[in-house]
Parts: sequence; C-alpha cells; structure tokens
Amino acid sequence: HYTTPSNIHRVIDPLFMDDLKDELGRIIALPIDTKGQKDVKYARLEAFRDRLSSMRFLDPACGSGNFLTETYKSLHALELSAIESELEFRHNAIMENQDPCKVRMGQFFGIEIDHFAASVARASLWIAECQLIQETKKVLHCQIDPLPLEKNTNVIQADALLVDWDEVLKRKSTTETYIIGNPPFQGAKKMNAQQRASLNCAMPSKLPDGTKLWDKQGKLDFVCAWYAKAAEYMDGKKNITAAFVSTNSIVQGDIEAPLWYPLMSHYKLQIFFAWRSFQWFNEAEKMAHVHCVIIGFYLSKRKRQVSHRLFLENGTIVNADNINGYLLNAENLFVWNRAKPLCTIPEMGIGNKPIDGGNYLFDEREMHDFIQKEPASKKYFHPYYGGEEFISGTPRYCLWLGDATPVELAAMPFCMKRVEAVKAYRAKSDSKPTQELAKTPRRFHVENMPANDYFVVPRTSSQSRDYIPMGKLTSNDFCSDGIQIIQEATLFHFGVLQSSIHMAWLRIVCGRLETRYRYSNGIVYNNFPWPDATDEQKAAIEKNAQEILDARSKYSDSSLEQLYNPTLMPDDLVDAHEKNNRAVAAIYAQYGINLNMSDEEIAIILMRVSTRLAAPKPKKRQKSKRQTSTK
Repeated sequence: HYTTPSNIHRVIDPLFMDDLKDELGRIIALPIDTKGQKDVKYARLEAFRDRLSSMRFLDPACGSGNFLTETYKSLHALELSAIESELEFRHNAIMENQDPCKVRMGQFFGIEIDHFAASVARASLWIAECQLIQETKKVLHCQIDPLPLEKNTNVIQADALLVDWDEVLKRKSTTETYIIGNPPFQGAKKMNAQQRASLNCAMPSKLPDGTKLWDKQGKLDFVCAWYAKAAEYMDGKKNITAAFVSTNSIVQGDIEAPLWYPLMSHYKLQIFFAWRSFQWFNEAEKMAHVHCVIIGFYLSKRKRQVSHRLFLENGTIVNADNINGYLLNAENLFVWNRAKPLCTIPEMGIGNKPIDGGNYLFDEREMHDFIQKEPASKKYFHPYYGGEEFISGTPRYCLWLGDATPVELAAMPFCMKRVEAVKAYRAKSDSKPTQELAKTPRRFHVENMPANDYFVVPRTSSQSRDYIPMGKLTSNDFCSDGIQIIQEATLFHFGVLQSSIHMAWLRIVCGRLETRYRYSNGIVYNNFPWPDATDEQKAAIEKNAQEILDARSKYSDSSLEQLYNPTLMPDDLVDAHEKNNRAVAAIYAQYGINLNMSDEEIAIILMRVSTRLAAPKPKKRQKSKRQTSTK
C-alpha cells in the first residue's frame, strides 16, 4: 500500500520533525548584532546540522521506500534552511564545487520481504539523492557533480521479524535512532503459515529467562508483531523512538489487553503521541479501505521527558498526562476477554451456526417455493435473524429438521436431499471437527434455541446510531451467530443495556468492523460493571424499558433501522430513551457518573470499576492450630 506524504508526516512530524523545526526556529531567531553572537549562532547551526547527519532511520517493512525517501527529503529541507541562515553572515560557509549538505542517503535503512519492492526502495533512495543534489545546486547556486552515486546496501530483502535489526542498522549505542513505517495489515484469522511462524518468533510465549509474555498470540493481528519486535529491540538501548501506522483493531476489543499489557508491564512502553482512528487513503490503484491509528512510543526505562499528545481526526490536539492502550488520556487500563460476567447477571450466548453450505437457509420466496413442492416441510421452517436482518426487519428462514422423526423425514424427499447435501458438504471439509459433524447432518454446529421469549443484541451495528437497537424475539424465531442472545434477561437488564451509559462503555471497549460497533459477550457484556440497585430503582428502569418497547410498537411499519436513524427517530422514542437514561444514571451515580460527562469520562470510570471487580480477591488467612484455643 503506497503511503502518501501527508500520511507519512502524520508519523514523522510528531515523532521528530516538529521538535527539529522548533529547534531550528529558535537558533535562527538568535540575534547576530555582535561578532561573538555570530560565532555562537554559527556554532549552534553547525551543531544542529551535525545532529541531523548523525540520526538513523529504520523502516522494518519499507515496501517501496516511501517513508525513507520522504524522511530524507524532509531532513534535507531543514538542513538547507540551516545553511541559508549561515550564509546570511558566513559567505564562505560552503565550497562552490562541493556538496555542503551533511544529511546523506546512508542514514536510511530498510527491511522488506519482497525482492522487487526492496529493489524499488533502493532505487527510490538513489533518485531522491539525485533530486536533492539538484535542489541544493538551485538553492545555494553551487556546482555539484552527483556522480558517482553512493553505494546503497542499507535496504535488505529479509523477513523483518526474523532478522537482527542491529545488524541492519549498525548503530552506535548513543546514535539517535527512529523506527518508522506502515507494517502489513493482516487479521489474526487471515495470516498464512509463514506469517504466523514469523509472529510467533517475534512474540514468544516465554522469554529466554522463563518470563511468560505473549500467551495470546492467536488473537493478535500481524501488525502486533512489529510492536513486540520493536520493544524487544529497544529494550536496554538508548535514544531509540518508534512510530507505526496500524489498523485500529489494536486499540479495541480483545486485542488491546493481550498486546498492550505485556508491552507496558514488561517493557515499560510509553505511548507519547497517537492519531486516533481515521480512514486510510493512499495513492495505489487499488486503494486500501481501512481505518488506522498511528502510535508513537518509547520505553520509559529511559526516563525520557516528553509531552504526550493525542491527535483527533477533526484536527484537535489534546495534551495528555498518559496515553493508554485505548488511546485515552488515562492510566493504563486493560479489559480482558472473560468467559463469565463479572456481576450477577444472565449469561449472554451466541446464536446458531449451521455449517450447512447454505442448504438450510432460504429467503422468503425460496421458502414458499420449497413449501409448495413439499407442504409437510412448513412446520420445520423458522424466521432466521442475523444482526442485519433483525435491524432491517427482514428475516431469512431456516429449515431445522433436528426434531423430525425418521418416519417424518422419510416422507419428505426434498428435505432428505438437503440433509444429504449438508452431510456431503461437511464430509468434504478440511476441518476434522466439521467432518465429525457429518455424522449428525440434521443438527447445526451450534444450536441456541430458547424455549421462551428472549432478548437479543446484534453483534454489528452502525456507529452513527445513538443506541444499538436491541429487542425481543419469540421461541419460534431462530438467530444466527450475528446475534447475541440473553435468555434470562428482564426489562431491568434491557433498560440498562439500552442506556447511554452502556453505550459510552461500548464505544470505547468494543471491537470495530471498519467503524461499525462489534458487540461481544467476552469483552463488552461480561466486563460491564452493574452497580447495586434498589427495588425502586429497578422498577423505574423496567417501566422506562417497557416504554421504549411501547414507543417502537407504535411504528409497526418501521424497521429498527429506520427508528434508530438519528434523523428519523420519532420524538416519543427519543423521550423514552432519555427518560431511561436518567433512571440508569441514578444507579451509576454511586460511581461518580452523571449524564453531563463525555463518553470517555464515563468509560474511564467504568473501566476502573471493572478492573477493581476483576482483581483477584485476597485469600482469608486461616488461624493456625497454635492461634486456635479451646475452652
């Protein structure tokens, strides 16, 4: 993915360019009224140029070299400004036939796994050097021969997760070094065998000294390996700072804690600037449609004093005391995937997973055609909802034959064909568990079919809505795994989950599909803290929850998609939600939460409470026999 200069500067400017520009600006502003002041200013400018020439830059996933060439050009521009300032009072500061610039191509290093891309990166640096020499000649009016070209062996073809970065950089221990780049975007489930092996090498479950570190590699995206490799490389060294472009998944959902807890607890990694999630644009023919973050970091073992800044997509810059793994201005907080809820509430499960090759799923027309051919099948059809179908109010239909007796099934030849097709589909799978399922072809892989009415939560919902549209289904309705199911929930639970306070929590801790919310039981539901509520408070929330359902029922011709469109949402439904918000806020007041707070402020408080509830309870000390006395 070709990275545009504007996106590159989102990385390198807060990483080092802003500081360099400020430093040069202060030097240029020095007065030169007397001879002594001229000498001081000249010495400061030369020291600044020496600093520029001593810096080293590594892009460990350099692709065609865009980060390296843009950084080279940016440093060269700074040095030219410094030289021009010198010329104002030192006309002999340059030699007419010699390149006066100290910033050279040899300061830039890259690692790239693709042979052709590595070759392009080397050529790009040569081209950049020729261009910059021409620019120097034009600005300083000097004659410089660009030939012969410098030898360029700084970009190597290799797997960056397997090589020693010190062997590539050949840096001295005190050299000011920056690691930059845009490592590969690849989800945990989409990595090939080579990528998985490389990630496991960069993120070992145990360090050589036996320290347990990366024990959740299976959940982590490929880009996480570059953070681990960079932290390991930086550990014990001085003057190294890094910044990477990454998919926004690494600061969300069930990746945040497994990635950032080891980095921050073991390596003492400190995030000192970050761009929150923004849509990624590039100049490739096939544009990458992803949402990214940019994270700059160092190891705080160095006791480096730097300002912490959060960059928002609207252009706002927030000064922070600490930036945590969620890119919040708060202490380091981690929400781990949990199998059971923290509090005493009904458990949330997933819907059904047929693994049927589509043989049991029908749209409405297909179902009617099938029933017309085989009328006896009618009682085996059920409305089938995924998240999209539930919100849009347009279910598909599933044929579930799990309760059909042999006699009933034998009398339905078209149903028999579907069962045989499912059996063949599963038997051909490369997965042994799926092959085992071929033995029970009438059953789904996962079956969750409540006997009574139940509440449901769509797993994916648009970020433009104020609330995720949750609701109720009947025992005749079946759900896919695109729906989360709460069988024993009451109106009280429904009211809390449909509140703005729960939405504030959700927006911060949930995973995302692009920018859409991904509701999960393990992260969002099971970690959400539920405070004690009086019977009176519960009754008020239940009353308001019912009013939400009643307001929806007035618009039976409207889908939840329409009812929860911020522009179309009816006034009485808005009022019902706001009334419910106030009732829910009353029980969260004990945590110091109120509705005047921002989502971030509410979520941070809830994270603190959740962390406290999840902490292991201290064991009670038992009295020894010597301490126990008897009468």
